[in-house]
Amino acid sequence: MGDFLVSASDWLEIHVGLAAWAQAAGASAGIAAAILLPWMQRRQDRALQCHLLATVLVAELADLIERSHLVAAVLDDAVQSVTEEEPRVMADLDGALVADLSLPEPPVMAASPHQFYLLGHAGAEVQLALAAIRRFSGGLRDDARRWGSIDPRQFAAEIRAVERQLDKAWSRADHIRQGRIL
Repeated sequence: MGDFLVSASDWLEIHVGLAAWAQAAGASAGIAAAILLPWMQRRQDRALQCHLLATVLVAELADLIERSHLVAAVLDDAVQSVTEEEPRVMADLDGALVADLSLPEPPVMAASPHQFYLLGHAGAEVQLALAAIRRFSGGLRDDARRWGSIDPRQFAAEIRAVERQLDKAWSRADHIRQGRIL
C-alpha cells in the first residue's frame, strides 16, 4: 500500500500540471466542507430548537384549550341566565368573575415570541392565538371596570373565536412536534 502512495505521488510530480489540479481540487473540497459543515450544524440546531419549542407550545396550548372550554361553559351558563331586561351579568367588585373568565398567557407564549419564526406558519398561528387571548381578556377587564358588568353573549362569541384560533395553533405546533411540517 505504501508503495502505491509513493508511486502515485511520483506520478503527480512527473505530470507538472496535474499536481496543480490536485491541489485546486483539494482546496475546493476544503472550502466546500468549511461552508457546508457549519450550515448543516445550524440547520440541525434550528430543527432541534423548533421541535423543543413546538413540544412546549403543544402542552401549553392544550392546557389553554381546556381552560377556554371551561370559560365557554361558564359564559354559556351566563347567557342562559340573562333576560332581555337584564342583558348583562354583574361583575364582582373584587374581580372574581373576571378572574374566573380570563385566559392566562402561557409562559412560553409570552416569553418566546422572538423564537416563533422558527415555527414558520405555526409561529404565525401562535401569535394570532396570543393576540386573541389578550383581546378577549383585555375586553373582559375593560367592560368589568367600565360598566361593572359584562355582556355574556358578546364574550361567548369571542371565546369561540379564541378557541378556533387556539385549535389552529395547536394543530400546526403538533404537526411540527411530530416532525411533519405544513
